Amino acid sequence: MTADKPSEKEKLALFQQKKQYSETEDTPPSYSDIQPPLQIQEFVFRFAGDRFKAFPSEKSMEIYEDAKKLSRSRKHTAQFFQAKEYQNQSIGLPLLVAQHSSSMGLGETDYLTLFDCKSKPEQPNKLYSKKDDQKVARVHMQSFLGYRRFRIQFAEVNFLVFSHLRHPIVDFNIGNERFRFVKLLNRSEGLSSSVPFLYKIYLLDSHQPSLVDNLNSDLTINKTNPLLGSRTRNFFGRTPRPSEQASYASSFEYGTLEGISGGLFSKVKKCATLRLHNPVSGCHDANDSVDFKAGVFVAVSLVLQTQDMQRDRANAINTMNTVNTTNAILMANNNGAMMNMNMGAF
Repeated sequence: MTADKPSEKEKLALFQQKKQYSETEDTPPSYSDIQPPLQIQEFVFRFAGDRFKAFPSEKSMEIYEDAKKLSRSRKHTAQFFQAKEYQNQSIGLPLLVAQHSSSMGLGETDYLTLFDCKSKPEQPNKLYSKKDDQKVARVHMQSFLGYRRFRIQFAEVNFLVFSHLRHPIVDFNIGNERFRFVKLLNRSEGLSSSVPFLYKIYLLDSHQPSLVDNLNSDLTINKTNPLLGSRTRNFFGRTPRPSEQASYASSFEYGTLEGISGGLFSKVKKCATLRLHNPVSGCHDANDSVDFKAGVFVAVSLVLQTQDMQRDRANAINTMNTVNTTNAILMANNNGAMMNMNMGAF
């Protein structure tokens, strides 16, 4: 009789135990029983031309950047053939590309289009270009009182992602496993000038409520869900109570999504990293080594970065409009005062 495979929570518990244990002693024997073992898998995001690109590693992104510099006139050089060989092995290619859809209207609207990037081995004299992108998923968004629902639609499966508008939490599930992104809100939690945003990712405990629990038949959140709260609190957008904030996390941290300051203006435009405690096999730099579950986390991360960017742009526009309105009022008041002074002189 073969032993049962460890569950995801057991793997995470052993992984965290290993990290603590290895500071003073050797790796616990129980950890070595996990096949393949959990590792920290790090994905890298860059932003350019209103498109987010995700890569399975920093090395993959660097190979991609180097290949872009190869012009058609250099397609018979050793560097060109090396770049083509990498791409044929799914190395040095974006794992997913996200392009925002600017559709407007009520109800569910298009939000993102996700593209897959493939090399064409049958064309030995051609490197990957944007024209080779293939649409693999659509993301639809709908706003409700207190939350937003994102529907990531792949060819054969859909994933629902719920972003709370009052709590800094984003919930979704993959099969029977429920996950949560928790956005940290202040510097005491790890934010700094070099880390503009930081999400911690958790695998929820069985007793913890989630926004994905007991959905209505129309895939909306049931009004009895304790996380949704009262309509009044959601309407006025009141900040969460300390007791509510303490319940966001679970005992199983699955990873992080961390922003990088200045990434939009750097040479390679690296803007974020996603780190997952995940079983990894094969080449860490190859797209083909990324399992579907990790790909879902990458897709959710692209949704969150797009949402945060839109929110930041809206806040900047509102601030600018407020400043312009204030300046216009001050100018009008000054002009009125000058007119009164001039009339008084007569």
